[in-house]
Amino acid sequence: MPDGFDIPLPFLNQPFHIYFYGIIIMLGVIAAALMARLEAKRRGLDPELVLDMLFWLVLAGIVGARIWHILTPPPSMVEQGITTMYYLTHPLDMLNIRAGGLGIPGAVIGGALAMWFYLRKKKMSFAIWVDVAAPGLALAQAIGRWGNYFNQELYGAPTNLPWKIYIDPLHRLPGFENYSYYHPLFLYESLWNLASMFFLLWLGRRFTERLKAGDIFLTYLIAYPIGRFCLDFLRLDASQLGGINANQTFVAIVAVVTVGLLIWRHRFAKVAAPSVPLVEEAVSPLADFSISKEDKMAFLRRLIGEKKQQLPPMLKEQSYRIYFDFIRKKMDKATNDAVREDIVGKAMAGARDPFAIASAIANATVSAKTSGAWEKALFDRALQWVVTRYHLSKNVAVRIIEQCNTEYMHAQRMAMSGSDDAIRYFTEILEIDPEFDNAWLDKGNTLYLLKKYNDAMECYNMALKVNPDNKGAQEGKEKALRSHSAG
Repeated sequence: MPDGFDIPLPFLNQPFHIYFYGIIIMLGVIAAALMARLEAKRRGLDPELVLDMLFWLVLAGIVGARIWHILTPPPSMVEQGITTMYYLTHPLDMLNIRAGGLGIPGAVIGGALAMWFYLRKKKMSFAIWVDVAAPGLALAQAIGRWGNYFNQELYGAPTNLPWKIYIDPLHRLPGFENYSYYHPLFLYESLWNLASMFFLLWLGRRFTERLKAGDIFLTYLIAYPIGRFCLDFLRLDASQLGGINANQTFVAIVAVVTVGLLIWRHRFAKVAAPSVPLVEEAVSPLADFSISKEDKMAFLRRLIGEKKQQLPPMLKEQSYRIYFDFIRKKMDKATNDAVREDIVGKAMAGARDPFAIASAIANATVSAKTSGAWEKALFDRALQWVVTRYHLSKNVAVRIIEQCNTEYMHAQRMAMSGSDDAIRYFTEILEIDPEFDNAWLDKGNTLYLLKKYNDAMECYNMALKVNPDNKGAQEGKEKALRSHSAG
């Protein structure tokens, strides 16, 4: 089987051989980059960053893969005298990767280190970006393993199974010269990596709210080692260190340590507030109204995980508007500024979520710039609390608040035309906080426009149950009763 093709180079009086292995490796790199760009865009990150760091990741990956091979040469090369010491004493052969010898563990380590240094310089989150890269990395490995097919390497024990592959006598290992057919180990690993890619993509979408930044990559560090560990039992030319299968032992340690790390960070680790660069990076796309609500929500959930003491999901912010309504009533009854200041202080101290208060104020007044003096005071106090609590810059906090308000008001505009989308939106909010009386009111008004009077009255009743003083719900209920009687 040909392992490549020649390109004539007249000025050298000899052809240059292009290996299929190298072409396939680069196809894997391109596929990984495209997938990473799609993942970055889905998460609201800048996809151009993938291309910016790609060269350094590939370079570091090749260097790491070569170093790993130099430190763990397979037995077939050791028998030829090509050992670690040989490489150290023959530096040109050490650099000659065209002669073969790249180790995946080293490639992953090298690429990860390059990414860490790059993102550290850019003041961006390493944990977020390795999650972006993980599915693409598995895809690159799935594609790259087919290079072993053209090189007639990475095959397993002899077999007569229907999917056996033929190996030329020239490429058979010592002691197996009389065997023609072997397990296609490269194919097994390729399929395993492809399955891992789909699993990582599914995991990132199915458990968005429960996953922390870095969990997808840690899952990769479990999935790949499990497959590699099992397949190495079929491998005929596994690298040895002191009589132990070096790669198999290494991936087993990685898998066990990673499982322990995942358990620890989800059960015992304290959740720290996100850093300013992390939040700035993750939240900045929220200012772009063209991004879908699902993408923005996935973004915030990705950032905060499931811990409520951190930045709450977008809909959660709106669900506390009832608390602001309560504060408003107290402020309306206040007789002087001293009493108002006391109410503001108590509101901040007793709030379940000061960020939600700031959001509710902005929503109720449309804009803090046009609100009254006491509303501005409460908004500024709440905003400062949020900035301090969550380590946000003020601009980012305001931007999130404004974005949430924009979405809620958009839902209210849809409600005026009796939109089913508005009903779904309010229902989603009420699933988060069933005591949000104004959401019950807005949902009831939407149902009323759709002439679903019985359903509308149920919503109005729920609003009044939560807040008996809700005049809008009372008026809506009476209107629905009249319309129902007339119908």
